[in-house]
Amino acid sequence: MLPEHMRAQTRAYVEHGQPPGDFLRAVLENKLIEAVHIADSTNQEAIIKWAQWVYRGCPCEARGSVEAIRVWIQRGGLEGKL
Repeated sequence: MLPEHMRAQTRAYVEHGQPPGDFLRAVLENKLIEAVHIADSTNQEAIIKWAQWVYRGCPCEARGSVEAIRVWIQRGGLEGKL
């Protein structure tokens, strides 16, 4: 569903808490205007798919605010949650 060139980065963030790049961080922080502004053309076209992924595919505690993302990274993602 997500653009192929973003899948590894997204998986690394969710599974291992690897810090996301600027675009993915904006998506995770619910900063739509910033995300669209810094997105490449592929991600701009996929912005609805990104919103669907955040809502349905991303763990709730891994998104929503700067603090939530900081904690997720610090914990080590799903791997650190085990």
